[in-house]
Amino acid sequence: MRQIRWLEFLKDYDTHFKYHPRKANVVADALSRRPYPALGCLLTLPNELCEEFRKLELNVATPRAKPMLCTLEVQPTLIEEIRVAQDMNPQLEQIREEILVGKAPGFVIHADGTIRFHNRVCVPIVEALKKKILKEGHNMPRSVHHGGNKLYKDLKQTFWWSNMKQEVADYVAKCLTYQRVKIEHQRPAGLLQPLEVPELKWDSVSIDFVVGLPLTQRKNNAI
Repeated sequence: MRQIRWLEFLKDYDTHFKYHPRKANVVADALSRRPYPALGCLLTLPNELCEEFRKLELNVATPRAKPMLCTLEVQPTLIEEIRVAQDMNPQLEQIREEILVGKAPGFVIHADGTIRFHNRVCVPIVEALKKKILKEGHNMPRSVHHGGNKLYKDLKQTFWWSNMKQEVADYVAKCLTYQRVKIEHQRPAGLLQPLEVPELKWDSVSIDFVVGLPLTQRKNNAI
């Protein structure tokens, strides 16, 4: 679907695509090179890096002592939050007990302590936790506001909860950014075609059907 969007965007321009064989691409041009941050970037562009860290919800602390090189290790905390929420959920606690006696087919206790269903993390009924997962998969800068089906296919590979597909569809339907940028797959309706105003009586005759009514004694349900 992303390639279709690119195609619809590029079709308005007079462009020509030429294939360049890999063996002929001896020296990569500027467009083919990926920017790799260097030490000079850390020293000359602190504001830009701090802005990128802010988008990733990371805090940057500047030591007062002499500068030193450090290693930044980022670990996700979402799984830990789900594990803590599972311990407070009575339904999942009952499933945990059934797993220990072998009466919960499909459910297992993972090495990290979380309850999983077919290798998918079971998310308890906590609205704040589910909204955090949906926001992470839909509203973050790296998510590009996928549609309901694409978001559900991505999330169901890792997470599972009851009525998940419907909640994903409702969340995407309420996203204003997705409503503005989504692609319309239907043919444009064109201009309105109003009905002509009749000049004489009985010049225009129309019939309206009202269906789906309760059955009468004669088994009729329409007017």
